[in-house]
Amino acid sequence: GISLREPRLEDLEELSNMAYQTYAHYNKSVGIPIEVAYDSPQAASTMLRLFVTSSSMIGVVAVEESSGALLGAAFTTTGGEVSGVGPVFVDPTRQSKGVGKAMMQELIRKAKLSNPRSIRLSQTATNTTSFSMYANLGFIPVEGWMEFAGIVTPKNAVIANSAVGFSPLTGIHVCQMEEKDISACAKLHLQALGYDREEELREAHQKGLSTWVVTQNDEIVAYTTGLNLLGHALAKSEEALVFLFTEVSQQHQSGRLPAIHVAGRLYPRLVQWFLAAKLKLLRVQWYMVMGFYQAPQHSIVWCPGGQH
Repeated sequence: GISLREPRLEDLEELSNMAYQTYAHYNKSVGIPIEVAYDSPQAASTMLRLFVTSSSMIGVVAVEESSGALLGAAFTTTGGEVSGVGPVFVDPTRQSKGVGKAMMQELIRKAKLSNPRSIRLSQTATNTTSFSMYANLGFIPVEGWMEFAGIVTPKNAVIANSAVGFSPLTGIHVCQMEEKDISACAKLHLQALGYDREEELREAHQKGLSTWVVTQNDEIVAYTTGLNLLGHALAKSEEALVFLFTEVSQQHQSGRLPAIHVAGRLYPRLVQWFLAAKLKLLRVQWYMVMGFYQAPQHSIVWCPGGQH
């Protein structure tokens, strides 16, 4: 009783309200904060407009054939070596009726048309229903990550460094990413994870997103495409990663608090560091993969984005 089609701009108001209601309803039921990208219909509209209008995103909307009502939507990046799924949401009053599975099957079919090496997503660990759906579709949980949010004060940075035994770095600086930095950041990502993201990095920089790099003796040792839901970060050491977060978070002035995703199995000391630095643990997620996956290589520290 449903049909599937591409999302349209005229769907935005209805989908934005639905996304907000879906996340607010579920997150309240399990006692975790709603993602800041969807914590109001207005915030959801900003995010979904970006997805609907982006040439690097594809989407699927489910429509009830009898009434024409929208039932849900799902999105994924496309065109790169890896497709990153998210968000996926279904009207809270129409869940457990196969809508999410139908959308995901169509989204996977569309994603595979560009022949990616893998399709990836992050899944809220408390949601056993969606975990089961993704696993049945062929996604494998390969890592778990924790989202920490807040601002690291200089005092708490010293306390956290002492707690885990991090030594202060010398000759190190943080600045906003420039065009000339993109190839070095892309090389670092390729070395660590085995696939290229240079075009994504270039697009993030050109759109004026909050992209930052850390240099030590004129060499890039860490970068981030944003301390937020979709941003990822890489660093040549755990010390460089926490320096990046500390410095960028201290420049925060208003709005959403800086956040980062820490793969706890890979970096248990980072979990301890962020807790010692008095950041708030917001949620725990599964990182799930269909197809190719390479764990970070060469001791490079990887903090995934909300999609991949």
